Amino acid sequence: MTEPQSIEEFEHFHKDGMVRLENEKLKLENMETPGLDPLDLKLKQTLTEILFELSKTKQIDPEQVFQAAISFLPDLDAQRFLIDNLLEAVKRGDNIVETMSRYETLGLLSKGAVSDTTKISTTDLGKELEKRKSLWRRVTTRVIQVSVNAIKSVPKWVQIEPQILLVGPIPAISFRLKGKGMTIQDFVETLCKDTELGDS
Repeated sequence: MTEPQSIEEFEHFHKDGMVRLENEKLKLENMETPGLDPLDLKLKQTLTEILFELSKTKQIDPEQVFQAAISFLPDLDAQRFLIDNLLEAVKRGDNIVETMSRYETLGLLSKGAVSDTTKISTTDLGKELEKRKSLWRRVTTRVIQVSVNAIKSVPKWVQIEPQILLVGPIPAISFRLKGKGMTIQDFVETLCKDTELGDS
């Protein structure tokens, strides 16, 4: 039978994962591009919330960390979707300010001041969006890594083997049950419950 990872190992890898996420946040904060202010604000808000939830308890509990990390995956994917759509809008030659305003009206972006985009070329705007797409892919991978580290330290889940997959350029996580232990139904119920907690 597979043994769970020790709490010391969990804490070591969790701390490392949090440092890496903090580094990604710092990189994001150093990105300043006219016209992308509402997107950057949304990305920063999401990443700040993730960092807070994954480190808010003094005694970090692997099960709580796993639940929190999994609950953020839909948000991470939603921001990736936004970046991809903005990139497509730029490729079509759409006005980025008008596109952002539409997204704000739809509630996809927080209301924020949009800088003048006349100072940046379409090519540069595309490059800046690609930078954010790459950064967000790393953020998603880091959150998945945090969840994988946590699940390896929960005794009742020790028979569940997490796997990180790449679906195209997008990281995803899957699970495979090994031998005896928690049933797949129990695990799916846990995932559904965690997602509901993230939505409240």
